[in-house]
Amino acid sequence: MIAPSTCVVLIEDDQAMNYYHQRLFVKQNFADEVLSYHSAVEALDGIKNLQQVARLYIFLDLNMPQMNGWQFIEELENIKFDTNTQIKLFVLSSSVNPNDMIKAKQNLSVTDYLSKPLSIETITNIITTNS
Repeated sequence: MIAPSTCVVLIEDDQAMNYYHQRLFVKQNFADEVLSYHSAVEALDGIKNLQQVARLYIFLDLNMPQMNGWQFIEELENIKFDTNTQIKLFVLSSSVNPNDMIKAKQNLSVTDYLSKPLSIETITNIITTNS
């Protein structure tokens, strides 16, 4: 299989929200491939197989069972990616806890903190500022 040049990975335990976001990314032609996972553990396994991708956009929910978003970020930092892989990690949350936003903004692995649900305008802005 030829590796896609741009891949979006959605990590969200709410299946309806994950489906909605997946449809938005496909509609906007954001990436060559859009993958969705309902757990952070599954997502880590899937991401390990995408190490040859040129641009990897990860949209991560914080509050999930088994492994939360913060734990996922710690594990992601241990994955050895190809040096040419550009990774953009977006925390995607409905949390009203201001500490989550502050922690995300201070984390060097996090590109931005976004509120759920995403909109076409938000995706367009991401395309414009991060492509």
